[in-house]
Amino acid sequence: MTIQGSSVQDQGATPVRRLFELMRDVVAELAPAMQIIVCDHANLPEPWFQSAVRHNWRGDALVPPPRGSTARSALIDS
Repeated sequence: MTIQGSSVQDQGATPVRRLFELMRDVVAELAPAMQIIVCDHANLPEPWFQSAVRHNWRGDALVPPPRGSTARSALIDS
């Protein structure tokens, strides 16, 4: 879907990109004494963003299922 020459996806990505740019700039200014831990679904393609990602939880559970259960049954039972 396009609104006034830009896609809806682009309109959502711009504020997200700006937020991550702000975090990047603050951390760079206060380094090495500053660390930010972010849990988000964002996955920007820019090299500066990709080099800052330490763990990508897609496909794996952040919290593992209970011992002895499968991931599917743990989700259904909870």
